[in-house]
Amino acid sequence: MGSIEMMRENLLEIPERMQQISDRLTTVISLVSDLARSSDEEIKRISEKVEKLDVRSKDEELEKIIQSISPLEPHERHYDIKSKRLENTGGLFLQTDELQTWRNTNPMQQGFSPICCCYGIPGAGKSIMSSLVVDRLLERASNPANENRICVAYVYCDYRDEANQTAVKKIQWRE
Repeated sequence: MGSIEMMRENLLEIPERMQQISDRLTTVISLVSDLARSSDEEIKRISEKVEKLDVRSKDEELEKIIQSISPLEPHERHYDIKSKRLENTGGLFLQTDELQTWRNTNPMQQGFSPICCCYGIPGAGKSIMSSLVVDRLLERASNPANENRICVAYVYCDYRDEANQTAVKKIQWRE
């Protein structure tokens, strides 16, 4: 309890100048408290924005690494194939037991292969179906609520481009 309040309780006359100073001090204390609260909120907002920039920077860095790994630019090939995919294509394929088991198995489990390979004759639809699986995995990878962080790596092969699709070029590191 301040001295002004004590004087009021004891019914002492408070000099007007002292009351004005007390009122000013109360105002200053209130303003400082408000400033501290708003500064804390502003610091939190700035911190959140910096964190988002850091995540974006890491995503851009990862994209550069991915682009440098292969001259084939699989992400561009993926979007090209995806654009050719008809609506509702592959729904039954995504629900097969084999694919669900592969997708949901812990990669640390003994005997599990984290590689999903699709093979067949040219024109059978392997790339279209693979693009569907890639999209589902990318959705899963980008979900922040997903406890199991995953990395999705993919490459499409084209029998018409054998010169660029040697084993060395598939894993080549570009600088």
